[in-house]
Amino acid sequence: MANLRREVLVVDDHPDAAVALAMMLEGEGYVPTTAVSSEEALEIIDEMPDLSAVVAEVRMPAVDGLMLHRVIKSRRPDLRVVLVARSPIDAALPIPRDAVILRMPVAPRDLVHALTR
Repeated sequence: MANLRREVLVVDDHPDAAVALAMMLEGEGYVPTTAVSSEEALEIIDEMPDLSAVVAEVRMPAVDGLMLHRVIKSRRPDLRVVLVARSPIDAALPIPRDAVILRMPVAPRDLVHALTR
């Protein structure tokens, strides 16, 4: 069943990349908010109870996208998390079983599908 809420948080330590993903989502009818760190993202998540999903870059300093995924799921198990990666993911990394990871550049339809499945 598709989630009817449309608020999405985009997390990327590269502000231009966060804005680009946010613009893509806006073009698909979503209402995006951006964060440039996992720490900022967690603050926003706590302040936005109606948030429907998070799109986060895998590789970020301090708290990476994989750890952010785990923290989000422990706090808000109902929140959809989609991870994006600019380069291949090392198979040795501890990837959560329920993680959805898309390779950049991502097509709008693929991102929307990941957010609604």
